[in-house]
Amino acid sequence: MPLPINNREKLLRFLIIIISLLSGVILNSQKMNEDSLKRVIREAKEDTTRVDAMLTYGNYLFRGKNEDSAGLAMFLTAKYQAEQANYVGGRAQALLFIGNYYSKQSDWQAAINAYDSILKIADKIPDEINRKKAIRGAYNNLGGIYNKNGDFTTSLEYRLKSLQVIESMPSPNPNEIAIASINAASDYRQLMEFTKAEQYINKITPIFSKLQDRIKLEYFYEYYEIELDGKYIEKAQQLLYRFDSILQVGNFSDAQKKDFSLLSQKLHGVYEMEYTKDYKKALVHFQTVLPLAKDLGGNREIGEANFNLGWASYWDTRYADAIKYLNSAYTIAIENDLKNQAYKAADMLSYAYKRTNNIEMALEYSQTARKLQDSVNSEEANKQLNILDAKYQNEKKERAIEHLQTENQAKEFVIRKKNWFIVGGIILAIFLAMIAFTVINYYHNRQLLLKKEKVLQEEKIAGMEKQQQVASLQSMINGQETERTRIARDLHDGMGGILSTVKMHYSTLSQDTPGIRENPLYMKTLDLINEVSDQLRTVAHSMMPEVLMKVGLTEALRDFCNNVSSSKRLTVKLQSYGMEKRLSSSTEINLFRIIQELVNNIIKHADATEAIIQINRQGNKLHVVIEDNGRGFNTSEAEGKRSMGMNTVKSRVNYLNGTLTIDSKEGIGTTVMINLVLDEN
Repeated sequence: MPLPINNREKLLRFLIIIISLLSGVILNSQKMNEDSLKRVIREAKEDTTRVDAMLTYGNYLFRGKNEDSAGLAMFLTAKYQAEQANYVGGRAQALLFIGNYYSKQSDWQAAINAYDSILKIADKIPDEINRKKAIRGAYNNLGGIYNKNGDFTTSLEYRLKSLQVIESMPSPNPNEIAIASINAASDYRQLMEFTKAEQYINKITPIFSKLQDRIKLEYFYEYYEIELDGKYIEKAQQLLYRFDSILQVGNFSDAQKKDFSLLSQKLHGVYEMEYTKDYKKALVHFQTVLPLAKDLGGNREIGEANFNLGWASYWDTRYADAIKYLNSAYTIAIENDLKNQAYKAADMLSYAYKRTNNIEMALEYSQTARKLQDSVNSEEANKQLNILDAKYQNEKKERAIEHLQTENQAKEFVIRKKNWFIVGGIILAIFLAMIAFTVINYYHNRQLLLKKEKVLQEEKIAGMEKQQQVASLQSMINGQETERTRIARDLHDGMGGILSTVKMHYSTLSQDTPGIRENPLYMKTLDLINEVSDQLRTVAHSMMPEVLMKVGLTEALRDFCNNVSSSKRLTVKLQSYGMEKRLSSSTEINLFRIIQELVNNIIKHADATEAIIQINRQGNKLHVVIEDNGRGFNTSEAEGKRSMGMNTVKSRVNYLNGTLTIDSKEGIGTTVMINLVLDEN
């Protein structure tokens, strides 16, 4: 016996509510009673019920079955019917899903338009909670777009608005507050505002016990990244252990358990690689990641797992294993158009093959890596241009709307002119307001002008002082280099020539006086003459290396590293990237002196056995890193100590308009980082 219409409608509404509540489980398992939803769509008498069913079904097609086009078609139909029925809440939800579709397709302009449309109609949603949910969703997803495209400032602006909306709800959901706070903390971290990042991550502490276990893990993950980026390594490690403890006892689906286990093992592996340098432990973690990635079935994760195994094997000097894993990572990346992953694998393969003396393969992968890097950089630039264009088009549309609003206001004003008394009052009021505004504006602008003039004057004085400092530094450094060159030339040409003559005479003496070579004093004196000649040549070469002037910084440093390594006290390795084109003579000399002084400091004070010099040039940016495995030191205590050598290094870095950072841990070693912006033609 068929149900009465009203009862059938209630049943259909109940069915769509139950399906919507279960949508999270449904989408994860990719199983849904599609016939039930289609029945609701077909038989519902109320438009709102039909629209809700369309949105649920469309989201299932889009997220659960990855049938993007079919999902979009359902969203557009639902939006149209919601507009016809004046169902603003359904229209806003449809726009949210449409924006999600375009965001997945990287069509940023269309996605931004969809989310902005939600903000324009949200105030017409009658229910306060649904209205605020629509606004929150729009702000959050707009922030997500700008975050994906590296515009963390704009992303943060929208995510803070989303958090503000959530906190203004009658009974805020702790999980939603936590997610919004984590997003804001992430943006602050990306902007290097670590204090602010900790401030927002700590907003979660009072509600931590109320959170879902999945969100607790996301909290610990973001907190771990904040502390790691802020160089609080031990605290980051403790957070990683807490992440593991929640993973062990928390309530997760099988897929979530595997997904977070993969993340945990990957984080542990990277931590061992970058901070403890225990490559064998890192290999153990990365070997756990690979089967998890294969089980989850994501090509990106499988490729990354193979790369990490290759990375760890390389540093553990297992070059054959490294080549095997890196080749797998490279093949997966190429087959799935993962260019950045392919670039990293190719770059590491070039070093692995070089270690096995397979120079041909090393060169091939080095060239491949360079091409892939150029492709990745090009795609990243296009991505940035697309998001900038989307922002421009959105602002252009807003200006057009404002212009139309202004025109409408003008038309209304013309209509109101029919009432002369009102017009007269309005004109008088406007006239008086304009006079008042002009006077106030004049005074305000006058004050601003005076302030600007003061600021400009202060900036001019500061600039002149800085120019004077630079000129003084330049004079000092040029004077030092001139004196070094003169002394080196005098040593080489003057004393070197004299020693050569002495040696020649001494050799002649052995020919004129047979048997003198049997005299120990004669041989000891000859050895001393040779030793003095060698030391004189070394000192002259150190003061002004010939190779630096002839073939440039890279070869001069390589020669310097070989000379230091040959002493057996310290093994120095040089790694250079992007240094095919020579720098200016002044820049090369100053960089050589800086590195020379830092390596000498390692030899004198660090008790190190190994050191690495890395020079990386990207466009007009130059990064220099000098690392050693010595005993390290307390940087805060060293700040107050005066060192002529380090003062010279700092002066030369300042002269090059660069920055100098020293990171040292007692018992671990020291890392010195120098960043320059080159002014090269």
